[in-house]
Amino acid sequence: MNEEKSRVVKARELAFLGFSFGTGGKIVWSEKSLHVFKGRIREYTCRSWGVSMEYRLGKLARYLRGWMGYYAISRTFG
Repeated sequence: MNEEKSRVVKARELAFLGFSFGTGGKIVWSEKSLHVFKGRIREYTCRSWGVSMEYRLGKLARYLRGWMGYYAISRTFG
């Protein structure tokens, strides 16, 4: 057992596989996951990225579909 990673915490302080518990026990995105999401969106929408608009939108659409597929059980949007 890895003692650095193992600990006992309250459910509100726990982040596991990109999820955490929000108010009322709702499953929400963890802060780290949200930060990564925003960074990737900025990367794909950056005007200095020298690729065609078609390629940019394709990458963005693929990323968003994957993200929403994985985080569909969260209550962040509703």
